[in-house]
Amino acid sequence: MWELSYRKDLNLRHNIDVMHTEKNFLDNIMNTLLRVKGKSKDNIMSRMDIENFCSRPGLHIDSNGKAPFPAYSLTDEAKQSLFQRVKHDVRFPDGYSSDLASV
Repeated sequence: MWELSYRKDLNLRHNIDVMHTEKNFLDNIMNTLLRVKGKSKDNIMSRMDIENFCSRPGLHIDSNGKAPFPAYSLTDEAKQSLFQRVKHDVRFPDGYSSDLASV
């Protein structure tokens, strides 16, 4: 955090925008769990990093260039279950969230 390139330009150098930090964090987690193409942080480059920095052979790329299905990603059935749960069972205060029923 202290070595960010734009830190010197901030009026309050210790002030990090918490709302956007939380949003970016949640977006990255959800995109990875849901395997959103083009937005997931689980890609070939991250798998190569796992090979270099981590001893998790179950996540390494094989000789054919394919990466195994990670345990932290949701299956299609689990995705549908999550979407149904949020759509029908989660209640938000009026005006707090967009209308999920129209999705």
